[in-house]
Amino acid sequence: MTGTWIRAHAVLLHAFARFSRRMRESLYPVDRSGRPDLRYYTAPLAHYVAMYEAWLDGLRPASQRRADGQRLFALRVHATWGLIARGTEAMDYARGLLRHEEADAREDGAAILAALGERPKREGNAVRATRRPSRPR
Repeated sequence: MTGTWIRAHAVLLHAFARFSRRMRESLYPVDRSGRPDLRYYTAPLAHYVAMYEAWLDGLRPASQRRADGQRLFALRVHATWGLIARGTEAMDYARGLLRHEEADAREDGAAILAALGERPKREGNAVRATRRPSRPR
């Protein structure tokens, strides 16, 4: 019964988001700590990957792309929650983020893997990949 209610509520939220031109994920209910109800993140993995890639694309210098900072942050946050909600299906993408040039992407990759229960081994790939890349001198 609960699953049916969640689906019906999600459909209403998606319709309202379309009408109000808001990101549908921004309407998902959250608990007191601000953590969203992950049962609402039901879109395919590709949707959340595209959201995350849009955030990365928005980090380009302002001369190449102008974007609203709040919307960019919302893309990152909701994409990360969506990837966590997709579970093991998102692990390969999260591991790839560990090797990204953007430090925040490496951090998000580690956070996604940690939320999914994958712990880096001491000096393992995840720990090594989250370090700042060395700069040539």
